[in-house]
Amino acid sequence: MQKEDLFMMPTVGCVRVLVFGDAAGSIRQDILLKEEMNNRGLTLVELISVISVIATLAIWLGFSYVSWMGKYKVEKATNELYADLMNVRCMAMTRNSDFFMDFNFPAPPAGYGTYRIAEDTNEDKEGDADENGIIDVGGHTFLPSFPKKVDYPITNNFTSRIINFDKRGIVQPRKLTFGGTICFFTDSDPDYDCIVISQTRIIMGKLKKQPSNGGECKAENCLKK
Repeated sequence: MQKEDLFMMPTVGCVRVLVFGDAAGSIRQDILLKEEMNNRGLTLVELISVISVIATLAIWLGFSYVSWMGKYKVEKATNELYADLMNVRCMAMTRNSDFFMDFNFPAPPAGYGTYRIAEDTNEDKEGDADENGIIDVGGHTFLPSFPKKVDYPITNNFTSRIINFDKRGIVQPRKLTFGGTICFFTDSDPDYDCIVISQTRIIMGKLKKQPSNGGECKAENCLKK
């Protein structure tokens, strides 16, 4: 073996390892090839494939977000209305005063709903003398945070009637002994979108059918939860 056939490569310490010239050349070629592959970047086909995957994911996430937001907004509106109904009932008992609630007055913008709450400050127990579904202004004090607007139209099965809350905690739409139902009709499939009111109970639920499938805003169509 001649010296020119060897390549002397130092390692750690004083030990030297002999590497044959052909082997050293092969190693250098492998290193250069790897560097070339690392530096060459993406081909057009690879780039298009990556963009297609990203676009598909973006579209899927977009639809998922829209669906989730729709459900969230309906459930939020239902929960807020339910909380206000329960709070007013408690206020009627603790203040020893009657309260009233009406809906969609003043008329809300298209696609929205509103409701108001008033205290019977003149104690006439008559919140709607002309029975038009609107709380009479005279003798009643509207709570300062109302009317409250929600992101969906409010539907109920006691049109032209207000809800009465008396001092004993009895809740019912005016002159309806068996109570009533409040609904938010949407295509978002939320977990909660209806409220059933009886004299002694207020319960949230989920509509079994939407109007497109023959559903109506009534207790039988609200699956209580």
